[in-house]
Amino acid sequence: MAANGIELLPTSEPSAARKSGVLPPSYHSVFEARKALKLGKTPPAERPASPAMPAPAPAHKHFLTIPEIAERWRIARPTVYDRLRAAGAKVLDFNPRGGRGRKIIPFGVVLEIENRRLKRL
Repeated sequence: MAANGIELLPTSEPSAARKSGVLPPSYHSVFEARKALKLGKTPPAERPASPAMPAPAPAHKHFLTIPEIAERWRIARPTVYDRLRAAGAKVLDFNPRGGRGRKIIPFGVVLEIENRRLKRL
């Protein structure tokens, strides 16, 4: 219950609750618990959290996609295309010329571009 007397209803599963293995009750289970308490019964048990699956550590990737490079360089996707074009990078495209397809870039090319753009202090 909050300081001003208003009870807050759980809206999502907070990360701390997921890590502890106990989730806050849903709206339906809160309603059922109140109903059970009014009738003098025991409220239903808390629902356990689904086991958190850690993200698998990616092995060394030989190719990166445009969105992955954009996230890596923290720039927009069109800027990635501009920088690849300026560097003359060879891109593997899975669609016919001019079509919208999934493009992948060799990891070595990405490292070369990053090394060229590094600044010395």
